[in-house]
Amino acid sequence: MKKPILVGALAAVLIGGGLVAVVVSQNTEPDTPAATSALSPSSSSAGDPTAPASGAALSEAEQAALTVFTTWADRSSNYEAWWARLEPMLSPAGKALYQYTDPANIPELTVTGDPRVTDAVTGPNAVTPGGANVAVPTSAGAFTVQLEHDHGDWLMYAMTFPQGVQ
Repeated sequence: MKKPILVGALAAVLIGGGLVAVVVSQNTEPDTPAATSALSPSSSSAGDPTAPASGAALSEAEQAALTVFTTWADRSSNYEAWWARLEPMLSPAGKALYQYTDPANIPELTVTGDPRVTDAVTGPNAVTPGGANVAVPTSAGAFTVQLEHDHGDWLMYAMTFPQGVQ
């Protein structure tokens, strides 16, 4: 995987033992042709599907949710390549849920706005303390990416689809 030169605002997330850095900058070029797919936020000028639509700074949870969602929704490659990119961003529960997903069966989606934390999961009774639910608005409605924060990593353990989307 090509490593970007980090210029401008940076959101870094440790995922599965590796560092995923997303540069939010006018000078950033996409790493792959898939980065200019229909997953690009509708108002993003950088052509990066993981850049916020408004250009506003996102929290680490929001950036992680956008990154994992656009990786999951990328239909441009075969299963093996898709899974190799997605798997490090998933918790063990997420891996069990999504390991048999065929990316060709994922609906075509366009991110239509910035992701927003809708519910922070905190407290001693939380199933995943330090987790967050993040709504990612799309052309098919808002998907909720459910994240857990484990040893500095934001990992997706599940995703809730909008009503009527399978």
